[in-house]
Amino acid sequence: MGATTTFLLLYCAALATLPRTLPAQTGFAEIYAFGHQPDAHAPGGLVLGPDGALYGVGASGGTYGYGAVFRLQPPSSSGGAWTETVLHSFTGQNGDGIVGGYLTTPVFGPNGALYGTNSGTVFELRPPATPGGRWIENILYSFPGPGVYPRSMLVGSGGTLYGTAFSGGAYGEGMVFAVSPPRLAGGPWTEHALYNFTGTVDGALPQSLIAGPNGVLYGTTALGGAFNNGVLFQLSPNPEPRDAWIQTVLFNFSIGIQNFSDSATVSLYSDGAIYGTALLSTGFALIQLQPGTSGPWTQTVLYTFPQNGTLLSSPLILRHGNLFGTTATIIGFGGQGRGGDVFELQKPAASGDPWNEVILHHFQKLDSPHGNVVFDTNGVIYGTTNTSNAAPHGGYAYQLILPAAN
Repeated sequence: MGATTTFLLLYCAALATLPRTLPAQTGFAEIYAFGHQPDAHAPGGLVLGPDGALYGVGASGGTYGYGAVFRLQPPSSSGGAWTETVLHSFTGQNGDGIVGGYLTTPVFGPNGALYGTNSGTVFELRPPATPGGRWIENILYSFPGPGVYPRSMLVGSGGTLYGTAFSGGAYGEGMVFAVSPPRLAGGPWTEHALYNFTGTVDGALPQSLIAGPNGVLYGTTALGGAFNNGVLFQLSPNPEPRDAWIQTVLFNFSIGIQNFSDSATVSLYSDGAIYGTALLSTGFALIQLQPGTSGPWTQTVLYTFPQNGTLLSSPLILRHGNLFGTTATIIGFGGQGRGGDVFELQKPAASGDPWNEVILHHFQKLDSPHGNVVFDTNGVIYGTTNTSNAAPHGGYAYQLILPAAN
């Protein structure tokens, strides 16, 4: 379960539900159903490749049953079938495999290679030198000892990879790390702990990261802070590159973060505010964390989702000022189709007016959306489910064409 822009927190308040628009007429299509081995199975989030294809990782399946990296190629003509290619099957040996369900959405580097993490390693999948050739996997870094679970991955300047580990680090409370490419071709990649969480006022169990201006990173933790309920933190580069980065706690969550979802990430808006979703006593809510002009950051509840038995299952993605994401069912409940929704949260035209939720698609029971959603260059949404109501129940990739206004 992966990587991508929401955080979950428990906030005991009674809030009225704001307007919710009925489903829009959109074009939804299942574009590929994942089957049994050696096919990928139970896919996570997708990433759009430079060739216009979709790439992702299945938590199981592949030749050896330990998961696989796959590519979904769009049809050459309208109405044609999408084609799946398994680029690499994890072997389950020497860290080469998805273990424990800690599956991050892969990312593309500036060299066209695909990068990702599993429960103990950071890997690179390099494209073939000639068309039709084999993709080559390299294990870039293996975390020492058991129980280190990377939760996110993003690419920074110079091809450096940044991520979080939900556990491990110097104090066992998690860390933010960087894996840097070699200075000389063919040399080893190097790992550097940017910050080790102590589990006290600085937070514990970090989640996904987002990149801000000037190389600054933002993220949340599940625990720790002033109330031991997690924090919103900032990491700033240290003038001494090999020293730990400078960590600043921007906001202490006063009630608690419920991080049973790997979609617990945040989204940085152009106005400098950070947006995410919170789990209130009355259901989910859209939260804004805004930097103060001279004082601490402040929290505002912008929208409360109806209580319908769903949890957020994807990071929030920003497009044209609005936010998009998915919800998934809890034990078969939630969403009109009892399988979750794809939704859009529309920003109000005037400051202070309510945000509005538009339901773009209802999933059927057992068709549970999972991982991030991604837009292509034409504004079409793509995503995956990691289970399916139809055999072989390995999940599917879907396409959602929005109304022209989006």
